[in-house]
Amino acid sequence: MKNKEPNSLVNEYEDNSKSILLEKIDELDAQRSFTRRVMDSSNSVISYFLPIVNDEDHIIDFKIEYVNQHCTQVVGEKPINVIGNKMSVYYPENFNNGVFEELIICQKTAEPREFKKRYVFGKEEFWFASRVIKLDTGVVVFSKDISKEKEFELEHNVKNNLLSKAEYVANIGSYKLNLTKNLLYYSDNAFRILGFEPGDFTPKLEVFYKFIHPDDLSGVKAYHKEIFDEKTKLESTYRIITKSKKIKTVNSVGEFYKRDGDWYLVGVLTDLTKKKNEEQRLRYKNMELKRTNDHLESFNRIASHDLQEPLRKIQMFISRITEQEGDILSKDGFEALNKVNTSAKRMRDLISNLLTYSKIEKIENKPSKVDLNVVLENVKEDLAERISENDVQIINNDLSFVLGIQFQLEQVFSNLIENSIKYRKPNVRPIITIECQVLSHTDIESSLNPDYSKYLEITFKDNGIGFDSKYEDKIFEIFKRLHTRSDYPGSGLGLSICQKIVTSHHGRINGKGILGEGAVFTVYLPFSK
Repeated sequence: MKNKEPNSLVNEYEDNSKSILLEKIDELDAQRSFTRRVMDSSNSVISYFLPIVNDEDHIIDFKIEYVNQHCTQVVGEKPINVIGNKMSVYYPENFNNGVFEELIICQKTAEPREFKKRYVFGKEEFWFASRVIKLDTGVVVFSKDISKEKEFELEHNVKNNLLSKAEYVANIGSYKLNLTKNLLYYSDNAFRILGFEPGDFTPKLEVFYKFIHPDDLSGVKAYHKEIFDEKTKLESTYRIITKSKKIKTVNSVGEFYKRDGDWYLVGVLTDLTKKKNEEQRLRYKNMELKRTNDHLESFNRIASHDLQEPLRKIQMFISRITEQEGDILSKDGFEALNKVNTSAKRMRDLISNLLTYSKIEKIENKPSKVDLNVVLENVKEDLAERISENDVQIINNDLSFVLGIQFQLEQVFSNLIENSIKYRKPNVRPIITIECQVLSHTDIESSLNPDYSKYLEITFKDNGIGFDSKYEDKIFEIFKRLHTRSDYPGSGLGLSICQKIVTSHHGRINGKGILGEGAVFTVYLPFSK
């Protein structure tokens, strides 16, 4: 075998070395390519920063040496537009939000750093959870987009704040007791109910028992033992003594559930003190009201008998004098007796109307379906003489049904029709038109009872003398008169009685007038099919 020349050996060695080097370069490129693909496929923004130092070897900035493709997906920036920039140029806010200092600490100490920060790219807000580690001469920052989690966190905080405010307004607090580990949690307002600020002490069941009134403690403990064993719904009311020694009445309601082997009791603590005080005040007021009603009832008995009896005797004796001594009475004496008799009658009518007015809300009859057509016919029959004397024409359509008390509604119809007859125009035939229509509650501009979805609107329109519109709100006042008694006799209670009856039926009445043309009274009553 022929020996190779030295130069040939050198050339062969160089060729082998080049081949090995090229293989290593290809292998390194493949590794870099693989590493880059791995980093680009990460769900985090990965960036590499090299420190920029001044003459005194102090870090004054960082150069963005690398950023992966995930940057494009998150903030819309291509890596080529980011790499090579100084941090102070690309995102100067990092010098104000503490990020720059975090990178310096990691660069100098090689200790990993973690932080959460808010960033704004364009007009969009982002939150990132970042971890910084030292690598060679720079630092690598892994930043995970937690914007969605932050939104949920902020929403959760808002809901908790609203719940806390709602508890404060409603004067309730919530609690959670881990029965297995004897751990107790209070909401902020649960602390306040006990007279403390949130977090003033560590909640424990044994500590809570110290707040319970001594007279209630044994009963509460016995009840808790029974409920804790049976795991049934908890509901109890007892008294507590707060930090300031104030006695409160509270109600506790709770439910049990099991999770991961532990039993929990979650519930609500309600401060009933104000409610109890209000109930006590209400009971006292009701007692006062009962006494007042008893006095009123006594007055009614006196008014119905003791006050009217002298008036009946006055009228009786005047009648006797007129019958027995009428022939010898002078004209002036006869007129004087007539005036006394008229005054006595007016007084009796006034007392009768006052009794009617005072008894309206004391009627014990339950409302029932009332046919207003029947009501009108009964009233026309009662007023037949007056209707005939004054040639009154009453026009009406089908008046339908309402929910009410019939004889009281007859009083309303009677008063309104008599009102139209009384205030008729001279030498003009009185015409009274009564019409009705069904309206939904929302169609009526008033504070009528929303329990009734539909109301019947009944209008009473006449062609009488009417009244000035400025008196529309005054005509229902008790004893309010727009005319002198000599021109139009009456007690001044007719419309007041109408209003009180209609109001007691959960309805409303109003009146509108045009002087010289007539009046319209509109009544709203709960409709009944």
